[in-house]
Amino acid sequence: MIKTKKNIVIIGPMTSGKSTVGRSLSDNLGRNFFDSDQIIVEKNGVSIDRIFEIEGEDGFRKREEAVLIGLLNKSDAVISTGGGAVLSEKFRAHCKKFNCIVVYLYTNQKEQYRRSLLSKDRPLLGADNRKEIIHKLMNDRKRYYNELATLTIDSSTLTIKQAVKAIEKKLLNDKN
Repeated sequence: MIKTKKNIVIIGPMTSGKSTVGRSLSDNLGRNFFDSDQIIVEKNGVSIDRIFEIEGEDGFRKREEAVLIGLLNKSDAVISTGGGAVLSEKFRAHCKKFNCIVVYLYTNQKEQYRRSLLSKDRPLLGADNRKEIIHKLMNDRKRYYNELATLTIDSSTLTIKQAVKAIEKKLLNDKN
């Protein structure tokens, strides 16, 4: 059994499984689960796509940062972030300040593209140039993912159950 009360924060690119894996992990660990994107939608009463449309990415990122900083003040939680959350210096600093366990769900770009075709709720992805956008986003963010990660799981070929088991195994083997 994992004994730490530290928050477990799940980061990674879009379509890596952060929300689904996070929810399943929280169920297994008996912890509260918080999905920052879902909270933003509930707080604002509109979709993330609509926030992007009205306020642009900067407006969304400000809302996201505020929600995540609030969530990091909780304890014994599993917190799923948006793919771009790591762009916030304040968010990264708070993860370190609160000594969170940060799980980076890495997914290769080929798999991200495949999974992105199954979802319509991706405001940063264009219809015609998804592969290029995915490549650019990963290049812009990968250093932050790697810098912030306490542990990394390659979710490219894993089922949700396998990804959760891999996280639990690493958490049990680490002295958190």
